[in-house]
This record gives sequence, structure tokens and C-alpha cells, in this order.
Amino acid sequence: MKTAYPAIFYKCDEGGYTVDVHDLLGCVTEGDTFEEAFSMGIDAASLWVLANLELGRPVPSPSTMDALSPDDDDGFVVMLPLDMEAHSEKHGSHLVSG
Repeated sequence: MKTAYPAIFYKCDEGGYTVDVHDLLGCVTEGDTFEEAFSMGIDAASLWVLANLELGRPVPSPSTMDALSPDDDDGFVVMLPLDMEAHSEKHGSHLVSG
């Protein structure tokens, strides 16, 4: 299963970025650089989706980028591409197919 979720990136005062995947309740991560935050966002969102699929819970459909707006001027929206099969192979998930 491949999909993409929009995430709001916020630049932190002390450096780095916080990433909020708004559609996936509680899915928040961070990174010291944009590249690290982007990668961490993909990992966090993929784990969130896989865990819910494995537990038989519904997974929300992704919003469009236009549906989200940052809470402050330092925030911006980026789409996070997710590949559930590749992520489960890399991290040993029990999910066989999506």
C-alpha cells in the first residue's frame, strides 16, 4: 500500500523541526534538520498506519495539502510519501500486504 499524508513542519526556536501528521492522531516527531525531520515523519506515519492496520483499526484517509494550515508563520505543509510494504520489510512488521 502506497499513500501520502500531509504534515505540518514547524521550525523550532532551538533549531530543527517538529513534524505533526495531523490526520494521524498523536503522530508527532522531530529532527535536527529538515531532511532528518522529513525522514522521521515518514517513519512515524508509516509506523502509525501499520500498527493500526495490524490491530484491525481504521486508518483515516489523507487530507489534501490545502486542507491544512500551520498555526504560525514558521510552519509549512509537506506531503510525506508512505510505502507500507517497503517499511514493513525494513522494520520487520507483521503486515504482509496492504
